[in-house]
Amino acid sequence: MQFIRPLLFRATFWLCMSLLTQQTWCQTFGGLPPSIEWMQINTDTVRIIFPSQLEPQAQRLANAIHYLHQHAQEDIGDKTYKIDIVVNNQSTIANGSVSIAPWRSHFLTTPLQDNFALTSMPWLDLLAIHEYRHVTQLSTARRGIVKLLSYLFGQESWAGGANLSIPNWFTEGDAVWAETEFSNQGRGRVAHFLQGYRAFDNEGKRYSYAKARNGSIKDYVPDHYRLGYLLLRHGHEQYGETFWKRVLMESSAYKGILYPFSNAIKRKTGLNTRELYHQMLDEVDLSLNLLPESRGTDEILPTANPTIFTDYLHPYFYAIDSSLIYFKRTYEKIGAFYAFNLASGREERLLTRGIGIEPYFGHANGLLAWTELTTDSRWHERDYTDIITYDIRKNVRKRITRKMRYFSPQPDSAGVRIICTNVNEIGESSLHLLNAQTGEILKIFQHPGWFYTFPKWSHDSQAVIAAVRDQNGHMGLVSIDIETGAERELFPMRNKILGIPAVNAKEVFYSASTETLENIFATDLITGSTRQITEEANGAFQAALSPDGLYYTTFTSNGHVIRKTAEIGRTNSGQVQGDYEFNVERNMLDSFPKLNYSVKDYKQWRHSFNVHTWGLNIDDPEISARILSNNVLNNVELSAGVTYDYDRQIYRPFAELQIATFYPTIALQASTIKRSAIIEDRPQNWREVNLFAGALVDFNLMSRSFQRTLTPLLGYNRTGLTGDIDTSI
Repeated sequence: MQFIRPLLFRATFWLCMSLLTQQTWCQTFGGLPPSIEWMQINTDTVRIIFPSQLEPQAQRLANAIHYLHQHAQEDIGDKTYKIDIVVNNQSTIANGSVSIAPWRSHFLTTPLQDNFALTSMPWLDLLAIHEYRHVTQLSTARRGIVKLLSYLFGQESWAGGANLSIPNWFTEGDAVWAETEFSNQGRGRVAHFLQGYRAFDNEGKRYSYAKARNGSIKDYVPDHYRLGYLLLRHGHEQYGETFWKRVLMESSAYKGILYPFSNAIKRKTGLNTRELYHQMLDEVDLSLNLLPESRGTDEILPTANPTIFTDYLHPYFYAIDSSLIYFKRTYEKIGAFYAFNLASGREERLLTRGIGIEPYFGHANGLLAWTELTTDSRWHERDYTDIITYDIRKNVRKRITRKMRYFSPQPDSAGVRIICTNVNEIGESSLHLLNAQTGEILKIFQHPGWFYTFPKWSHDSQAVIAAVRDQNGHMGLVSIDIETGAERELFPMRNKILGIPAVNAKEVFYSASTETLENIFATDLITGSTRQITEEANGAFQAALSPDGLYYTTFTSNGHVIRKTAEIGRTNSGQVQGDYEFNVERNMLDSFPKLNYSVKDYKQWRHSFNVHTWGLNIDDPEISARILSNNVLNNVELSAGVTYDYDRQIYRPFAELQIATFYPTIALQASTIKRSAIIEDRPQNWREVNLFAGALVDFNLMSRSFQRTLTPLLGYNRTGLTGDIDTSI
């Protein structure tokens, strides 16, 4: 029977590849604590599973998904399958995913602080548009041979077929295009999003399609979100609104087994994917052709052209020894804090930063403060961001909070207090005033509907100035009196993005979006008048004040650099665009209905089993016919079937079950097999039954720059023999 092996390998090629090509971020098995009271909104279009305290957010999501289902899929697909969405409020990470095998989506509810990274639009609205676009894409991809295989073998074949036929730049680029087309913002409207390609344009650099598609471990290459958005936008503009829909349908149906996506593009345009990429770069114009003198007067760091990609981020002027404090990371070294003496030109590494969500840190008079990420040792989907401080003069690192959800800490000038943002589990944002030594909460400031980002102290430490965004995604600058809590508007709410503030006695400096790029502006603390400070060729960010000027960062193809301008006493010669707002032709967010959907309990035990895949699996010399089941909350997993060993021509039925709804994960296994042998010149036949029951705990031990795992297991294994074998042997 050995001759059938090549045939079996070819027949199960799709199944094997589906396991290898599933490239979706998803939940950790058994990562959600059992204390969550789960509720559900279940309709013909979507089932939203959410913690009980998030009912208003779930209602908004249900209305958004239904509206998108009806009004936002005709340009990319012809069908959308019902999907389960799990809303997770236990994590401080901003993310979302759609996965196949099983078919589900996962929304993490805590937004980023950095508004330029994911815009300032309401976070769950952004997730709804972006992730539901993936639902439509993958639903459309289930056609032709992929649909047939999904009937024969289940969802793993669907996943494998979709991932083999559709490049990831298409799925993510189309989702970003949808954000931009259907909302009042979206990453496509934010110049910061395309700063990598703009740097290439400014410097006359262009990579091959293969490098742009696959990335590099040596050179900076913009990721597939950015590549995809530019290609998707180009396709819509040049070939019509249904161009990508037709490409997706034909490639998913495998009209042309090899390179079906490129072949579909070729049939519609006469160009393959590589040629379309170069056509897009020839026609897109991201460079503003600014004169060199419009940039910072001095480039401070790096002092020489780096040979590897290096980021210099978040500079602060340290007056005691006239140095710059900043965060630096390269492709060869993990991120650390550094001090650069402006007089001697000497750089000193201060300390390595631990694992964190973003590189931001606060500084005042030698005291650094930042947040580091830790996960619950057992429930891995629950994590925290706690504040760490470092005193440069004493060389003392200290963790001042435990199991909190803090972001963007900033010490006051005396090093006594820290102001930071807090986002609780129901999505409410507030400012917490802390004791800088103990982490004790001294005061809490909150305004309903506001999301606070990057708070900074006023010049006299009597007030805090923060960039805030409202429930519409509009942003403004506010000042909060520390003693009274009184709020004062410095810059009115507008449909634009504001960055990290820097404050002196007269003005607040910050990055803001304009019609072309993000640049640094200054708003008078008394009159509210606004003027433009920089006019950089690729945007200016992270303003830091010193007695003789202003430091800031801008992006090049070799990383972020730190520049300085001394001309902060007058408006830059460029056009002042302080009143600019994003120009929006249509905003679906305003059209989402406000229906009140029925809410019911979600009983986990009723939904423990969710068979999603069946069929064959090969592990030479064995072939297994099996079913796979994972529930939507990803805490019950079942595998059952029968394995055939074609060398020995024997069958082995088996079943494996893991239940992770308890503190220890319960593992159960059972299998049986017929065996035979010649013992002492006599043929012996018997049946072997193997039973296993055990408990294990998958500990995640994260600290500083290290992530460790420990999985102790306690189990009982019993093997029973029946038949004519002498069990005493």
